[in-house]
Amino acid sequence: MLNSYPKLRLMLVKSTIFHQVARLTGFVSIITIAAQIMNKMKLLLTILLMFGTAQLLAGNHESIEISDVVMPKVPSVSPTAAIYLTITNTGKSKVALLDASTNVAHHTMIHQSKVENGVAKMKHVDKLEIESGKSLKFVPGGYHIMLMGIDKGLITKPFEVHLTFEQDIKESFTVTP
Repeated sequence: MLNSYPKLRLMLVKSTIFHQVARLTGFVSIITIAAQIMNKMKLLLTILLMFGTAQLLAGNHESIEISDVVMPKVPSVSPTAAIYLTITNTGKSKVALLDASTNVAHHTMIHQSKVENGVAKMKHVDKLEIESGKSLKFVPGGYHIMLMGIDKGLITKPFEVHLTFEQDIKESFTVTP
């Protein structure tokens, strides 16, 4: 079969001769070591690239600070609870809060309370923008994180709330009832 493929046959002969010469002169170990070093360098480069890409995709977590977290005492018969906090954007560009989630409630939403014509109203907010260097305070009568369908057993202990911002930036904070 090799007779019908003269170039392939020549390559095999050259390869065999190279390995025989390398083995006789001690180059096999040098070539093997060089190949191992190259493989380790490739692995290290791959790991560094993955880490750098993950950091890039995760966003700049230092640009968002969460403080002043408060959850008023929840009556035992209430299926809902509100969380108040301050979000500060210390980054160089504006950020937009899109969502909140936690495992202690069936639904977690960002709400805004308003009084219009003497009637208190609450509405869901899809997106809250926070300019660079500014803070947004979640306070009674204003913005808050609404927990609906709360699990009474879980809400008595500290729990995590996760915020999702544009560009897939995620921040979490702990609520201590």
